[in-house]
Amino acid sequence: MRKFYKLNFLGDALKALPFFMVVLMLFLGAQTANAQSTSSTITGNVNDGKDAIAEAVVTAVHMPTNTAFYAVTNRNGNYTLNNVIAGGPYNIQIEKMGYRTTMVQNVYAPIAESVVANIVAEKTSVVLKEVAIYGESDASGMNVQRSGVGTRIDNHAMEAIPTIDRSLNDVMKLTPQAAVVNGGFSVGGGNYRGSSVAVDGAMFNNSFGIGTNLPAGGAP
Repeated sequence: MRKFYKLNFLGDALKALPFFMVVLMLFLGAQTANAQSTSSTITGNVNDGKDAIAEAVVTAVHMPTNTAFYAVTNRNGNYTLNNVIAGGPYNIQIEKMGYRTTMVQNVYAPIAESVVANIVAEKTSVVLKEVAIYGESDASGMNVQRSGVGTRIDNHAMEAIPTIDRSLNDVMKLTPQAAVVNGGFSVGGGNYRGSSVAVDGAMFNNSFGIGTNLPAGGAP
């Protein structure tokens, strides 16, 4: 008696189809990612021929477009400039106090690749000279008999203040420690009846709360 075996090639192929689709998608995705990358990376090490130079400023200039990219070396003297414009040429310059400014020219960055540009900077001797700063003024706001926080308001600021009633409150509100609250001028959060205001030695207090405008509702 003969036995017949039926081979289901179509069914086996359909079962294996998802696996091949996944492989194909991964392959196409990798190819697409490579095709979409239009930038490059510049890396390197900065040293003085013996020791690494940390915290050095690295400036890479793309000469055709004059676009600059910046980085700072780490404690091992390494730096990385990501997403730079592909191509070149680049001029890469190193700057740090105590070392001679050094430049490397004609560095090219291939597309979607990383190029290494190591730089050796020469150590120099830096002498810091003493700098003396002097200031002169015809009028000084210093007074040994006065203590605490003060606010100086010049004529230009006073003339620029918007005011309707010509109130001293509008001028004195310019000090950060003061405010007009409850119909009076308060300093440091205290009651306005305890505030003492003097103009050229004349007391302009509003101790009895007569009006909100100093002095006592008047219009100086």
